[in-house]
Amino acid sequence: MKRRQTEVQPSRETGRDTEYVPTIFLVDDGTLMAEIVERKLSNHGFNVTIYDDPIQVLDNLDTERPSAIFIDLETQEIDAIELAIMARRRGFTGYFVMVSASRDRERIATAISSGANDILSKPIRDFELDLIVEKIRSGVPGSKTSFDIMAEIFETIEQGIVVLDSSRKIIFSNSYANNVLRVDHDADASSIIERNCPGHIFEQCMQGKQAATFVDLSNEKNKQSILVGLEVIYVDSILPEPCYLILIKDFSQWRKLDELHNRFATYLSHRMRTPLTSLRNSVKILNEESDCIASEERERLLDIGFRNVEKLISSLDELQKVFMIESEELNVSRSLVKVKRELKPLLDEMERDGRIRGFKIRMPDLAIITGRARLRDFISTAVDAYGKWIGYRPHIECISSIREDFKRLGGIDRRFKITIKPRPCPDSSSGGTNLKDFLSFNEAHLGLVLNRLAAVLEGEIEINNQNSISLLIPMDPKFDREKDIVHNLHSLTERSELTGCELHLVELRIVGVTDGGVHFTGILEESLYSSISSGDIVSKGEEPYSYSIFVMNRSRKEIDSMLRSIHDRFSRLCCERGEEIYPSIRWEVKFSKPSGTASELSLSEELIPS
Repeated sequence: MKRRQTEVQPSRETGRDTEYVPTIFLVDDGTLMAEIVERKLSNHGFNVTIYDDPIQVLDNLDTERPSAIFIDLETQEIDAIELAIMARRRGFTGYFVMVSASRDRERIATAISSGANDILSKPIRDFELDLIVEKIRSGVPGSKTSFDIMAEIFETIEQGIVVLDSSRKIIFSNSYANNVLRVDHDADASSIIERNCPGHIFEQCMQGKQAATFVDLSNEKNKQSILVGLEVIYVDSILPEPCYLILIKDFSQWRKLDELHNRFATYLSHRMRTPLTSLRNSVKILNEESDCIASEERERLLDIGFRNVEKLISSLDELQKVFMIESEELNVSRSLVKVKRELKPLLDEMERDGRIRGFKIRMPDLAIITGRARLRDFISTAVDAYGKWIGYRPHIECISSIREDFKRLGGIDRRFKITIKPRPCPDSSSGGTNLKDFLSFNEAHLGLVLNRLAAVLEGEIEINNQNSISLLIPMDPKFDREKDIVHNLHSLTERSELTGCELHLVELRIVGVTDGGVHFTGILEESLYSSISSGDIVSKGEEPYSYSIFVMNRSRKEIDSMLRSIHDRFSRLCCERGEEIYPSIRWEVKFSKPSGTASELSLSEELIPS
C-alpha cells in the first residue's frame, strides 16, 4: 500500500497560468534509504510518493504519470528488473532509476536493457543525484529498451508478427498482423489466437518442433473467408524474459491465384477447343467430299482451316509464355538499350501486321539497362490487351518520364516510367468495364502475363483510372550475375561457335567518382551506346560504376580502338556539358574466345583525360 506522500509547494513563476510540480515514485522495501532520497528530491522541488507495495505502483501508472520511478535493484519484495519491464509495458515513458550497491555488471546491463535509464550507486552522492535530477527536469530520454527496439523493428516488417509473454498474453502486435487478422485492438487479436492456438502448439515450439496451424476467418462485411496461417516460435533471447513469437501469413491471396489459374485454364481450353473443332470439321469435309466441293467452297474451307491454325499457334504461344513465367524459367538478359529506338521498330512491325492502326512515341531517347526481349514482350502484350478491351485495332500513344522517390534508408530511387494508352474513340466496345477489371476477369491470363513480365523486369505495373498502362523499371538496377553476365555470355558463346567469330568480355569502369555518379554514368552510357555495334552487348558490371561489354567479331586492336573512341566521346561530352573535372576510365579484357577456343587474358590499360 501507499506509505506516505511528501508535497512540495511550488514557487510562483511570472507568466504561467498553471503551476506544475513533477511527481516521483519511490519504491521502498527498507533497502532504498528512502528517507534520504525523499528529502533530497523534495529539496529539488519534486512531489515524492513512497510505496511499499510495488504492485500498487503498476496499478497507479494507469491514472498517474510520474516523471521518474526510483527502486532499489536489490529489493526483496519484487524483482526490480521485472518491475521495469512491466512499467514500460504499461506505457511508462518517464525516467527509471535503479539504486544499487552491487557491482554486478551483468545484472546492471540487464537492468539497462530492460528499461532502466540510470543506475544510482550507494552510498548516494549528492552530485550524482543532482545530475539525474537535471536529466529528469530536462526530459532527456534514456536509452531505448529492448522492448522498444523490438517493436520498432517488427513494425517495419511486411509480415504479421504478434509477441506473447510467457503467460500467452499479447504484449505487441504490428499493424501488418492486425490487417491480416482484420482487427483493430490487441484484445481482438488475443481472442483469435486463444481460440485457434491450442496448448499443444506452444508445447511443440518449446521443444524445438515445428508448430503451425491454419485459421479460416470469416469476413462479416463481404461474407468471404480468409485463410490465415499461424506459426509459433519460442524465443528466449529477444526480451529479458521468454516469449512466443507468432508469424502470421495471409493465404487468401493464394486462393485468389488458384481461382485465376482455373479461370485461365477454362478460357484457354475454350480458345483452343473452338479452333480445333473448326479445323477438324473443315479437314473432314475436304477429305470426305473432295470430289463434290466447288473450288470456291474449297477455298473457303481452306481459309477457315488456315485462320484457326493461326489462332491455335497464338494460344500456344500465350500458354508457353505463362508456364515459363510460372516456373520462373523466363530468361532475362539485361543490356543497355535506348528505349525509343527499341520500341519504334516493334510498333512499326505491329502496325504492318494490322495489330494497331498507328502509333505516336513521345519520349527522349534515354539509355537504360534492362531486359530487352522482355521489355518488347511487355509492350506487345499490353497493346494486345488494349485491342481486346476496346474491340478494334487501337492507335497507341507511348510516353515516358522519370520518377524519383526517396528511399527509406536514404538516397533516391530513380525509375524510368513507360506509359502506353490508346487514343480515345466513341466506338469502344469495352462495355463500361475499366481496363483493370477487364484484365482481372475477362482476360485474366493477359493480366497475369503483364504482372509477371513487370516482375521479371524488376519493375511494377500501374493501371490508372484513365486506363493507361505504365511500367516502372529501375534506372540503376543492382548487379545480377545471372542476368548481366551468365545469360549474355552463354548466348554469345553459342553464337560465336556457330559463326566462328571472336568473342571478348571487357570490363569498363569509372574511377574517381566522388559525387555526380548518376550524371557521369548517364554520359558514359550515351558514349557506350554510340560506339558499340549492333551485335555487341553492354550490361551492368559487378563493381560500382562499371559495365560489362560483350564484343563480337573484333580483334584486340579493334577493341582498343573502340575503347579509346568511347573515352574520347565521354571526355568531349563532359566538356560540352561544363564539366571541368571529370573521372577517368579503366578497362580490362576479362575473357576471350578466339577461333572457337576459350582462353583467359589479362590486359588492362588506364585511359586518363588529357
